[in-house]
Amino acid sequence: MDADGNKLMDRVFYIHVIEDRFPPSIITNEGLVLDENSAKTIRTLQLSATDQDSEASQLQLKVTWQPQLGHLEHVASPGKTCPEAATHNSSSC
Repeated sequence: MDADGNKLMDRVFYIHVIEDRFPPSIITNEGLVLDENSAKTIRTLQLSATDQDSEASQLQLKVTWQPQLGHLEHVASPGKTCPEAATHNSSSC
């Protein structure tokens, strides 16, 4: 409603966030050690984050450094980032 009590329907508003007062924080970053020639899914036991301003499904976890030995691979979608919530269930992102 506007100041005169009129309902504003079918309006589009663009919002630009200038400052994030509560940035996301890492809860868990334990790392992952594997045997040679093995694979494992990264779950919240190894990596998890939270944000006061966002739902878990809106958070994106992105790997910024390759491992020192071996490599990271997302077989279905190379280069894809995953919602933080994907680490809470048994399916891959």
